[in-house]
Amino acid sequence: MGLVYDPVVFPVFKCTDNLPEGGYVLKLNSDGTVSYAAAADEVFGVNVSGVVDFWGNPIANPECAVAPVGRALFLELQLYSSNLAISIGDKLCVSANQAGVVDKADGTTNTATPIAIALEAKAAGAGGTIKAMLL
Repeated sequence: MGLVYDPVVFPVFKCTDNLPEGGYVLKLNSDGTVSYAAAADEVFGVNVSGVVDFWGNPIANPECAVAPVGRALFLELQLYSSNLAISIGDKLCVSANQAGVVDKADGTTNTATPIAIALEAKAAGAGGTIKAMLL
């Protein structure tokens, strides 16, 4: 028996927000587009990579590849700039303070449905990106 190469194919959607980097948490809109998810939104997926022009500027309303939630993928997610302290194994959800980014699901401030598990620790206020596994 040989190994079979099975590339992951991500669906592509038009996004109504700029996507300068991968890892933004997205919701599916009623018109079939995607946009940054807020804490109260049902999360649809995460963009796989940024969409920028030749000079590195974000492109307005880009077409983007989306990793749907529930595929047990390992990605780097955009982290809220004033995030709570995060340990490996903590659950992450859409931040209550900023749409499209994640923070620790602490049950007090960030009460949205967890969408990922942290695969690295981050100090409070670290921001940036965080390695995580989508649930």
